[in-house]
Amino acid sequence: MKPKQIAIIAAIVFLGIISLQNMDSIRVDFLFWDFGISLILLFYILLALGFAAGFFTSAMMSGKKRETIQHGRKSEDT
Repeated sequence: MKPKQIAIIAAIVFLGIISLQNMDSIRVDFLFWDFGISLILLFYILLALGFAAGFFTSAMMSGKKRETIQHGRKSEDT
């Protein structure tokens, strides 16, 4: 087996163990709402929100960097 395949299998097993150990239901109080949710489901939702926030923040910063570079080139050309 290749090292990449071993790493993928290990990550899947690790996530499976974490998921099985955190299946308890918890109560979440958020502002005026009160609801029950599985701890692992809450973990995955927050993980996805964190990745999305990082992705969009990175994309916005890259766009600003490109604009700055393009404006710099335009001012040099004139």
